[in-house]
Amino acid sequence: MATAGQPRRKLGVALRIFTKNHRVLNFAGLLAGFGLGQGSLFVVQTWLLATDHVTFLGHFSFIFTMVILAYQAIDLGGLVILARRVAADEESSAHDLSTFYWSFSLVRFIIALLLAVAAACWWVGDPMGFSSSYTGAATLGLIVFSLNPGGLLDGYNKSGWSGATWALPFVASAIALPFCPELRPGQAGFILGGALSVGAIFAVVGQYVILHRHGARPLWRRPNSLAMRATGREALLYMIGWLPGQLYFRGQIALAMALLGPVPTALIVYAKQVVMSSTRFLYFARRIEYPNLVKQLADGQRLVYKILTIQRISLYMGVVGMLGLAGFGIALHFAFPGQLKGAGLIIALFAPIVLTASVNATFMQACYAMKRTGDSAWTAILIATAGLALQAILTPFFGMAGIALAEGLCQLGGAGLIVLVLSERIRFAQGSKRAQKAHTD
Repeated sequence: MATAGQPRRKLGVALRIFTKNHRVLNFAGLLAGFGLGQGSLFVVQTWLLATDHVTFLGHFSFIFTMVILAYQAIDLGGLVILARRVAADEESSAHDLSTFYWSFSLVRFIIALLLAVAAACWWVGDPMGFSSSYTGAATLGLIVFSLNPGGLLDGYNKSGWSGATWALPFVASAIALPFCPELRPGQAGFILGGALSVGAIFAVVGQYVILHRHGARPLWRRPNSLAMRATGREALLYMIGWLPGQLYFRGQIALAMALLGPVPTALIVYAKQVVMSSTRFLYFARRIEYPNLVKQLADGQRLVYKILTIQRISLYMGVVGMLGLAGFGIALHFAFPGQLKGAGLIIALFAPIVLTASVNATFMQACYAMKRTGDSAWTAILIATAGLALQAILTPFFGMAGIALAEGLCQLGGAGLIVLVLSERIRFAQGSKRAQKAHTD
């Protein structure tokens, strides 16, 4: 006969199982951070679009996109480089890891200072401008964010916490945004840029607090030039592979403006934000599995099978995301008038990009895990270049659909190219080992 305490005990067991499953917790944290951060900002942007603050939204969206790119770039691939260091070198001493971390952070800090000086010069030259004021006020957060330990959290299987803290700059921006459309441009830019900085500072402080509570905070070690050169070189290779995809979107918008005009371009920007937000869910799933991917691909055996098996959750989510986004876009098209109606149709057109981007990023992640950052770099450059060229060819014939078609084809082609390159690298390495062994025997 069941007692009154049995349901409570069962609940306690379920909660303990949940809390011990770091994958579930990490995904929950990443998902919560995304929903709270990008989700809240998207809601406010939609409100601005629906209330005819389109011009103000356009100015904000452009400069916010560029400054957030700087925030992501200043990490210099720390989410990958630091996480791999923790996952692959578990036997290393705390001294080695701490030296590596602070040397890497000093490189990021120096670059952030240089960017801050450039932003300050722009602000002094145009103190009343919206973009210059926004950028100047946002650089304080950029400097602090250069010291973020998010990659360490990922390496220690705490990626949910780093994802949750990354929501804070977006939340701060979403809170400030509704109060700014009627203000003077310089004043609005300063308030919004300052809000971004405040959110970034709280995010970094939160990450250090979490590491400290888990006994994993990096001890202070004096950076050394050898470690700085090594981390700087690895970061450069990562950035060469990462930046083309980021710059591709900006080039895509420039081509759309030239070929289609300003109104379709504005709708494409809004729709692409929805699509790129959807791909973040898949990125979260890949981040959770990254430490395991590093270990499983170390021997180079059954490459494609292991990549697809370990990253299968993100691929399944890509299919679900594609179908869900297509349905959402169609519903938006028929349910709302005006600008939202047009945006819904474009969202549906770009929905397949969720899946093709997932396939491409899955194999890019394998390059990072196998320390083939150079291969991922030149492949990304090739994909971005071919994508823009194909877009220029297809858009005059197919309009907005041509942009989506060009992007999807190049992403799938890039994934296939990565498979060929990695397989060839492994065959060459194995052949060299056999030849060396035969020579020794």
